[in-house]
Amino acid sequence: QEVRLQIETLKQMYVFSDLTMQEILRVMDLVRVESCAAGEEFIKEGEQGDSLFIILEGSFSIERQGQVITRLAKGNHFGEM
Repeated sequence: QEVRLQIETLKQMYVFSDLTMQEILRVMDLVRVESCAAGEEFIKEGEQGDSLFIILEGSFSIERQGQVITRLAKGNHFGEM
């Protein structure tokens, strides 16, 4: 079920939407799933990063200097690529 959720989410993203199923499966070999509890800080403003995060479930608030600037939900992504 989790694999199906990952495939569906990737296929709905513009950057991955034209990939074949074989290519989607190759992308999935390169990713890992991480969980984050409600209210938990996932990454901090100003930290160096080299990861792209894709939201599979739930939502995130993006803050700058303590102020919420946007909210992201399933299928949205953030980070570095």
